[in-house]
Amino acid sequence: MFKPMTVERPKCLFPLANIPVLLYSLEFLAVNNVTDVILVSSKEGRVFKQVLETIRAAHSNKKNRIAIKTFKLDKANSLAAALREINDSQEKLSENFIIMQGDVVTNASLKDAIQMHLDGKKTAKNEEGASVVMTKIFVQMPFADPVRNTQQELALLLDAETRQILDYGQYGSRQTTSYQLNKKHISLKKQARQYELRSDLVDTEIAICSKQIFTHLQEDYTMRSLKEDFIMQLNTSEITED
Repeated sequence: MFKPMTVERPKCLFPLANIPVLLYSLEFLAVNNVTDVILVSSKEGRVFKQVLETIRAAHSNKKNRIAIKTFKLDKANSLAAALREINDSQEKLSENFIIMQGDVVTNASLKDAIQMHLDGKKTAKNEEGASVVMTKIFVQMPFADPVRNTQQELALLLDAETRQILDYGQYGSRQTTSYQLNKKHISLKKQARQYELRSDLVDTEIAICSKQIFTHLQEDYTMRSLKEDFIMQLNTSEITED
């Protein structure tokens, strides 16, 4: 009987140019001035020992060293459930933190996106009932680019002024070849509100979050996906472009 390759080793440890993909992700965080990382997985921490020793050695002489902890999930079967499990533990998270997959390979700068997130939180304080819980990162990519997954095309409806995501949906699979905007997520709070429909973006699976996200996740246990479920229900995310 054949076993999936990821049974013994998570896909983030598979080599790319003879280097485990996870190292690229950790280096990306390091160059974006992230100093504390929690590596969350259903695998035991020892599985990642060699990679973690390599990244620690590479940053041992640098002023801003990267500290990495491992966190083994017990029951979580979705990203939202994993966040709930972390929140129920003794792990301490910063007021603002980054969520990303361990198999992301990029050299992008998050400086502008982080600043946008922080500025949005300051602005929200002056607006009753407003809040910025998550800032999603997308990349603009031509339709002909082979990196695009034609089975998971993305449709976004944005507030043209605030860049708030009003609707998020995927299409392109055999079951769903088109996407219909959900009107219940569109509110005319402004008399001259303008909308922007984008289908040229790809979700990087990177998000800048506020700790307030845990309040929403604990209040609604039906939320599993931080994309369709969370964004569609709360409509509090933002988008930034290079």
